[in-house]
Amino acid sequence: MLTRTVLPLAFLLGGLASPLAAQAGQGTFTTVTISATNTVLPDSAVQTLQHYRQISLANAPTFPLHNTKGDCVGLFRVVKGAAVAGSGSCFVQAMDGHGYTLWWEMTAAATSACPDLCGNWGVYGGYGRFAGLSGGGAWTRNGQFSDGSASGTWTGTLTKK
Repeated sequence: MLTRTVLPLAFLLGGLASPLAAQAGQGTFTTVTISATNTVLPDSAVQTLQHYRQISLANAPTFPLHNTKGDCVGLFRVVKGAAVAGSGSCFVQAMDGHGYTLWWEMTAAATSACPDLCGNWGVYGGYGRFAGLSGGGAWTRNGQFSDGSASGTWTGTLTKK
């Protein structure tokens, strides 16, 4: 059985108008699968291209990643039903229309330190109130639905020029 992995991380900013000293935050994300296409590779691994939407919330409503949504794409390599590699990006927008681009990568799966999937994320290419935003952090997927939708947590630090 093929396990589709949906990664988070479309993280989600919520409020940056002026320069920001390094600000640490944490929160949750939820992803919903729109589509997934599987291709069997010559070595019998499966490549899964997934389109999904994500919503992120920060524990502190003033943290920039709070209450944002992203339109995302991820590419995963799956061997014997388990994801072994993955990366992607999300185009993220806040309710006021300002946004940024987020990248993510999978760094671990099914280990004692990472029982499901874990990875890193970062921000680039912000516009409007997110112009000049930089930083990133780590994410952990805590569970996955049969359609590939998932939920998890994130931590990170952001700055704004």
